Order: sequence, then structure tokens, then C-alpha cells
Amino acid sequence: MNNIPILNGDIIIGISLFLLFVSLGIPQGYTTVVLAHITFCTPYVVLSVLPRLKQMNPNIYEAALDLGATPMQALRKVIVPEILPGMISGFMLAVTLSIDDFAVTVFTIGNEGLETLSTYIYADARKGGLTPELRPLSTIIFVLVLVLLVIINRRSGKKKEVYKMRKINRWLMVCVCALFSLTGCYNTEPRESVLKIYNWADYIDEDMLAEFPRWYKEQTGEDIRIVYQTFDINEIMLTKIERGHEDFDVVCPSEYIIERMLRKGLLLPIDTVFGKTPNYLLNESPYIREQLDKLSWSGHRASDYAIGYMWGTAGILFNTDHVPVEDARTWASLWNLKYENKILMKESYRDAYGTALIYANAEDLKKGKVTVEELMNNYSQASIDTVEKYLKAMKPLIAGWEADFGKEMMTKGKAWLNMTWSGDAVWAIEEAEGVGIHLDYEVPVEGSNVWYDGWVIPKYARNKKAASYFINYLCRPDVALRNMDACGYVSAVATPEILEAKIDTTLSYFADLSYFFGPAADSIQIDKVQYPDRTVVERCAMIRDSGDKTELVLEMWSRVKGDNLGVGVVIVILVSAGIMVVFTVYRKLQRYQHEKAQYHRRNHRRKK
Repeated sequence: MNNIPILNGDIIIGISLFLLFVSLGIPQGYTTVVLAHITFCTPYVVLSVLPRLKQMNPNIYEAALDLGATPMQALRKVIVPEILPGMISGFMLAVTLSIDDFAVTVFTIGNEGLETLSTYIYADARKGGLTPELRPLSTIIFVLVLVLLVIINRRSGKKKEVYKMRKINRWLMVCVCALFSLTGCYNTEPRESVLKIYNWADYIDEDMLAEFPRWYKEQTGEDIRIVYQTFDINEIMLTKIERGHEDFDVVCPSEYIIERMLRKGLLLPIDTVFGKTPNYLLNESPYIREQLDKLSWSGHRASDYAIGYMWGTAGILFNTDHVPVEDARTWASLWNLKYENKILMKESYRDAYGTALIYANAEDLKKGKVTVEELMNNYSQASIDTVEKYLKAMKPLIAGWEADFGKEMMTKGKAWLNMTWSGDAVWAIEEAEGVGIHLDYEVPVEGSNVWYDGWVIPKYARNKKAASYFINYLCRPDVALRNMDACGYVSAVATPEILEAKIDTTLSYFADLSYFFGPAADSIQIDKVQYPDRTVVERCAMIRDSGDKTELVLEMWSRVKGDNLGVGVVIVILVSAGIMVVFTVYRKLQRYQHEKAQYHRRNHRRKK
């Protein structure tokens, strides 16, 4: 048993522990990291102490008892001093392994913002360079290693047999010096010449991003270098900003995170004066600005701190060969038994929460007793309990919770229904056409979520000027079009150039987009997935920040997903582990009895 974590790779251990914690419903965070590190460090400690125990004369312990010592006194005064070198070496080895570990930690750390040294360095390195805080840390590590090497060399200096080892250590010290001298050679580039961007993955045209420094030079006469980093979860991004450990200049959160950041005073206002450069921020659709201003707080207008980037709806992507459009137009399809194991659900607790509440209150919505906005932003305990009930009822029917693989599953025909976002639907529909799969997208008649992502400047930004210019640059019509084509989502920019580029006269579908482009756009031939009709938008609403209820919602979400392995599988795992423990103990007892019998036989022969 003790050798299992040693023989298995770090990734296998990490995945196994992750699945175990999820199956047991243990929230990922500090507790799971500690348990994981104890798990893979314990065997090394055992293997360090065990040889000392085997070398120890058991008669000394028995003699101590015979002389009147209690078992605890005998343990403290006899056994511990004997095995102390093994305990120290095991401790040092465990500490080293714990500090060094990355793979196991990354699978068990969760998304609460907890960081170890290895994960912090990894995240920092991905940004394009290490932060100054790591320089003194590297120096401390270097000094400690150097001191230890000197002590070891001095203690072994009188021994001729370790002459070669001393030479090796000298070379080792030289290498360590060279290595850490490199860590001190950091970039002295002025911070004003660097623009740090934090964005969602695959959410921008990379060629356009590469062109920004040249454009910025033309506008300001100043050089700029971009450090670009991506995130996958809003909350991880927010945690980094809140701690003040990251000095990102511009980030792209979703609307509820913008609201939370505004309330916590984590945002700086965006500059609107750009000298000779036109103010492209005015190209933002009044509709988007109106929606974002709903997030205003305590006299701080949200549109002064956030500019819309992309927006869209949440709905159902479906295979038209297997799912009639009438089924796709209602959330009830996600709870329909005839689509069992052919349903995918977006792994987003907010969208799942809103979807479940809308479905549970479909009749009240139809009768006008409640609105979609009221439902999706109701975080009472009764509503949380209702959502948990309906999501648990849905869970046996779905093929999985998907973060990004749903698009591929749909294009391959492995799934027929996918609760997803409109941008992902656009990409999947286009890809599916090339392989003969027919997909379509509908926003259910009961109502849904309409979401908005926007650019903001965090409180700890160190290049506000370049950040404001970058946001202004993104609002240029040509840049907005390129970003739309790159990611499949719809830009918040609403100019005649955008409308002209998106009109498709081959379509029979006409949409009223006067709410977005103005009165002249009341009947436009355009992609219904990207640009929903006014009637669709009017039955949707924005999900707001859940505030102090967030923890309760996340706990519910954890309970819903916590038994992913199923009760039967968990029982099998626990029973198997129990059998292995019992078998190991049984073998240890057999060996002990055998050794005891041999000891008695030897003593018996000596007496003869």
C-alpha cells in the first residue's frame, strides 16, 4: 500500500484524488490540497522510518517497560531517539516533495484562488515573465542550498573517502550559483511600455492583437509590448485581481463579475479622451450600454468603468435529424426521457440555475405571475432547493457537463441536444455542415439568459493609458468584425459597417434589430443565432451577481455534481481500498508472527 503513490505517476495520483474528492462531495480547496499532499508524502516518510525501526533492538523497549517506564515514556525516550534520523530525513523529503509538487496540486486545488509555490510560479511564467516577488524568494532558496552544501562539505572534509564527493559538491555549487544568477537577471523594461491583458481563451483575433503595438505607436508615438494571458473561470480571474498580486491592465469579465468588481471598488474609469485618435467607444450599441448600466452601484455608472465586448444568448443547440424544432423550443427537452444520454449541459452553475428555475416555473411565467428576470435572480432558499431538485432529476438523463467539448460532440453526432451559448452554437453549426450533420439553435419560448462580456481596467493596473487605448481600439468597426469572425460571438459594436457586413440576403429569416442598430434595422435578413429578434431578447434577461448567496448556490451546485461517479462506484472504490488495507495488515501480522516464532526457536536452541 505504501508504495502505490511512489509507483504511480503524479498525474494519475492527481486525477484519482480529484475523482475521489468529487465523489465524496469534498469541496476543492485548502482541505483537499492538504489531504492530497499527505497522501503522496506519507509513503516516503514511512520508507525513511521503517529501516530504523527494523534495525532497532526490540529488547531495549521491553527493558524500558521492565524498569517501570510507561508505554508512552518508552516511546518518547527509547523509540523516538532511535528512529529520529529517519523521521528527520522523512520530514525533509516530504517538505521538498510538497513544495516541488505541481501535477497533484493542480488537480485538487479548486478555483477558490488558493495557490502553492509551484502553481504560483507556473501562472506567473505564463504571463511572459516572473514577478519581482520571486527574486528574493530565489535568493533565499539559493542561500539555504549554499549554506547546506558548505556545512556538509566541512563535516565531511576530514574524511578521505569523500574527496570525490567534495569535488562534485563544488561543481554543484558552481551550477547553483549560475542558475540563480540567471534568476536575478530580470527585465528592466519600464512598466509603462508593457500592456498586460487577461482574457478568455480563443476570444480574440490573434493577428489583430499582434497589430495593436504598431497602431498604438502611430497614435501616441510610444512603444508597447503585450503580455497576454488567458483564464477559463471568472472567479479565478477575480481572485487574482482582489488579492492585488496581479497588475493586469485590462481584463474581460462577464457582467455579474463586473457588478461585483464595481461594488468592491476594484475598477478604474476608462479614459474617453484620446487626443488625435477618434473615440471609438461611442460605437458601442446603446442597448448594450443600457444593459450594463443596470450594474451601476452607489453613484458609479457602470458604463464609465466597462465597455461591452461580446454578447449573446443561452439556448439549445440541437440535431435537426433527431430532435424536432418543437422540442428544441422548450427547456422541457432537457428533462425528456427519449433523449436520455444524448443531452449535454453547459458546466456553468449560473446558466444551469436559471434554466432549472425557468423550467420549474414555466406555468407561472406563461400566466404572467413572474418574469424571467425575477426568477433567474431569485436566490431564496426555496429557489435553491427547487433548482437542486430539478438538476438532480435531469442528471441521469445527460451525457455529461461540458465546458468546451460539447461543440465537438454535437458536430460528430454523438449528442443531440446541448444547452449552450450562441457563440458556441455558431461555430458548431458551421463545422457540422462540412461533415453532413445538421444542427440548429433555438432560444426556448419560456425565456433564457442574455449575457454580456466587457472590458474593464482593474484597480491595480499600472498602464491605464495603454489599457484605455486598447479598449478604444477594439471598438473600431473593422477590428470588431475580425474579432467576431475569430470567435463566433457578436460584438457590442453597432455601426452601419457591422450591419452591412452581417446582412445575408440569401436567408429567408427577417429580424427586428432596431433595439440594437437603431430604427432603420427593423427588418433585416441576418443570422438568427448571432442576432436574435427583438421578441427573443424581450423574453430573456441578464443574470445578476448573487452576492452573499453565492456560497449557498455553489454548495448546491457541488451537491448536484458531487456524486458524478455514482453511489455504486463509490462503494466499489471504498470496498476495494478496504480489502487492500485488510490484506496488507494481514500480511504484516503473518510476517510478525513468523519472525516471532523464529526468535523463540533461536532462543530455545541457545538454552539447549
